[in-house]
Amino acid sequence: MKIAVLIKEKQAPVGTPLFSQNHKGLSELNTTLFIDESDSAAMKEAAKLKAKIPNSEIHVYYFGNNPYMLRSLLGLGADEADLIKINDEQNLFEMTKKVSEILVDQKFDLIMTGQQGGGANGVGPALSNLLGVTLINSLLELEQVSTENYVATRTLGRGRRQKLTVQLPALMMCDQTMEHDGEPSLSNVLQAAKIKVKEHVLTTQMKSDRMTLQTPSPRPKKIYMPDSNISAHKRLKQILTGGVKERTANRLEGNPRDVAQQFIHFLKKQEVVKK
Repeated sequence: MKIAVLIKEKQAPVGTPLFSQNHKGLSELNTTLFIDESDSAAMKEAAKLKAKIPNSEIHVYYFGNNPYMLRSLLGLGADEADLIKINDEQNLFEMTKKVSEILVDQKFDLIMTGQQGGGANGVGPALSNLLGVTLINSLLELEQVSTENYVATRTLGRGRRQKLTVQLPALMMCDQTMEHDGEPSLSNVLQAAKIKVKEHVLTTQMKSDRMTLQTPSPRPKKIYMPDSNISAHKRLKQILTGGVKERTANRLEGNPRDVAQQFIHFLKKQEVVKK
């Protein structure tokens, strides 16, 4: 069984966000790199399948620039690895066609990635469409029934679950809430140290105006200034209320019978009902 795992390196600000000189991304001065928990779950699930199914192989495709983070993943049980370098201006969604061509050549039985990681921003659905394979998102558990048949359990939110029978080949996007126990074994770590990582640079094949989530730039907060022509007591009251005036409205007070009579009188006055 041939398994491919797609992992996307992520960048997050540390402390107050600083932007690069071109204002298109975050500055490297206060950022940290990390791997999303959903991508880690996909790698651990692939290793779990490899331990159960004989003659299984795992090929990791790491989209990023940090080879040391890739090495930490290979210790979970990978056999081959490709480091596909991308820069800040490249979007993985724009390169899905090129990625699909790589996966088609290898003829993988199962492709796994993270729901909130490598498969986010439409990458997972786009790849499944280009590859022509079944897509399962929000995966929580995968059980083998036969050689090509599996039962996938996915989350529907708010504690709801759904079980689906799936035939390979398929692309499965693991949810970040998927639970896995255990750490990389010593034999896997030693084997991962011998893996020769192939490096590639993918060029963007298309230009897209698709919006992506970015850290917003700070905006000044408006401060309410009280009227200087009124007394100090009224200015203090305006500061405490933020300049919001009290609503003036007629209240209907009294026992239920009196309130009903007042309301009927109001409707007659407004000619809503006839006198």
